[in-house]
Amino acid sequence: MASLKICASQEESPDFLRGKRQAKMEAIQRLQAVGLTDEQIAKGLDMTLEEIQQVDLKE
Repeated sequence: MASLKICASQEESPDFLRGKRQAKMEAIQRLQAVGLTDEQIAKGLDMTLEEIQQVDLKE
């Protein structure tokens, strides 16, 4: 059976943070595509409205 490596550090690695941000950006785009408002998306993803709108600006 394969073992699972768990980082003992309390800090998240830069790669993990980058992946987490990418996943949220993709989720925002999918939720916008189905018609949710920026306010609904922010609430659902536990983000600020400003964070959601920044993703809009980067597209």
